[in-house]
Amino acid sequence: MKKAIFFLVIFLLIVKCQYSYSQQNNIGSNSVLFQIAEQSLYKKDTTVFSSIKPISFSEIRQTFKLDSATQKLRFNTSNSFFTYLTNNNSLVFRKQKISVFLNPIFNYSFHNDLKSKKSGNESAIGADFGIQFGNKFYGNINYFSGNTLFVGNFDSITNQNHIIPGYGYAYKTGDSYCYQNLSFNLAYAPTENFRVEAGKGNTFFGDGYRSLLLSENSNSYPFLKLTTKIWRLKYVNLFANFKDVRFSDGNKTEFVNKYSSFHYLSWNATKRINFSFFEAIMWESSDTTENRGFDVNYINPAILYRPVEFSLNSPDNALMGFNLSVKLFKKQVFYGQLLLDDFIMGEVKNDIIHTITKDSTMKYGSWMNKQSFQLGLKSFDIFHIKNLTFQTEYNLVRPYTYSHKHIYESYSNYSQSLAHPFGANFWESVTLLKYNQKRFFLQAKFSYCVIGMDSTNSHFGQNILQPTWDSPTGFNVPVSQYGNVVGQGITTTIKSGDLQIGYLLNPSINLKVFCGITYLTKNSILQNDQYLLFRFGLSTLLFRSYTDL
Repeated sequence: MKKAIFFLVIFLLIVKCQYSYSQQNNIGSNSVLFQIAEQSLYKKDTTVFSSIKPISFSEIRQTFKLDSATQKLRFNTSNSFFTYLTNNNSLVFRKQKISVFLNPIFNYSFHNDLKSKKSGNESAIGADFGIQFGNKFYGNINYFSGNTLFVGNFDSITNQNHIIPGYGYAYKTGDSYCYQNLSFNLAYAPTENFRVEAGKGNTFFGDGYRSLLLSENSNSYPFLKLTTKIWRLKYVNLFANFKDVRFSDGNKTEFVNKYSSFHYLSWNATKRINFSFFEAIMWESSDTTENRGFDVNYINPAILYRPVEFSLNSPDNALMGFNLSVKLFKKQVFYGQLLLDDFIMGEVKNDIIHTITKDSTMKYGSWMNKQSFQLGLKSFDIFHIKNLTFQTEYNLVRPYTYSHKHIYESYSNYSQSLAHPFGANFWESVTLLKYNQKRFFLQAKFSYCVIGMDSTNSHFGQNILQPTWDSPTGFNVPVSQYGNVVGQGITTTIKSGDLQIGYLLNPSINLKVFCGITYLTKNSILQNDQYLLFRFGLSTLLFRSYTDL
């Protein structure tokens, strides 16, 4: 801890400088500035495509007066050192069209489980370096190393999967775990309508708290992203390299490569309605017959994957989905998602008929019906209180969704789902209340989930890493061909309540101090766990992490 504080002070004492928000840099989803600007993404006349994240500062500026907002947050005192410490990047160098900045990455939190009386902590230290050439090119790299001693639910998750949620492989060091995280991004925008990015990071498709298409749940990954904007359309081509770390015992040479290609076409159909189409294909780098590497058949940016799959007689994992957002009134937006992993019209029809008639003689609930959907609502400035945001969301994922018959082709990265952190075979309700007043922020969140867990030698459809073959078996475990319903198996109820209060010490580097309390329960016939975690900390992290697992 002393070492972390020392490096933080060194970074903050370098030189006096100014605000620096480069045009092509992205604004992090966990940034307090993003929370302040989020409402502007849903203005009636905005041309920003709100479901494609991260969003660049240049896009935010199209609809939100970012410079004005940061000036309102600025402290101006007679003490120049205090003014610098609470307003500016740690180091900025500018010469003509070149800008360079260097900032610390710092994260420390202490947490105590008031139920078990056990304490833990999380600490990480690193640096974030960025360079801007004019308004067309931006480069960024950040690295941090951390050590975590978990208590409560995260401890059991890490012990089981050898993964720290949201990060990479968890290497055991005594009672704690250590990890490293490297992310970088190179962005070039020769015109306002085209942008190419390459690096290691995450992409989020959707308007919700969760995404059932592609989320920030997993560890960062190498990617190439092409973004084209024409008229009311925005088209994203994303190529990514994921890792399967099972059976590796932490040896990086044993990590298995798999690749994915994504298309996301977003259309501002009217000033109030946005409709987006999503498709993805996942394939392993090599199998028992050949070393495929990156399959060039999936490079074509204008193809539909299903026809290509059929033409190749492909065993790959293909998914498609849709995202919808509707600006209902001045400050309300309805949103939803539908994902189709496998879709057989006759089986879906039988499910609908059975739901209405309750006919026990008909076949329903085919294991091949693998779909998920989301419905949600955001409301800004509720009760006429400025910057008070209400959001509620419902997610449902059928059993076996996101899994595949080939062991290395599940929709995952580092043993973490690329979509919802719970995997599959659940329904969930999430409600959030967020408030910002200058540098002060508050967030309250409650979630309720019913999930069907597996037991020993069973495969009820929750674990997306468990392969499910074309015949109704899963890795030699029998799977019911019909009668599959959401929540089947070891029905587990997860309830989570979280309250966090914080203060933004420096908006330029997202340095914030916070404290909070989380109450989480997991109840089933096999467990009855309760956690009451109190925590406080200091952090600059810009990406979203989920604590309601």
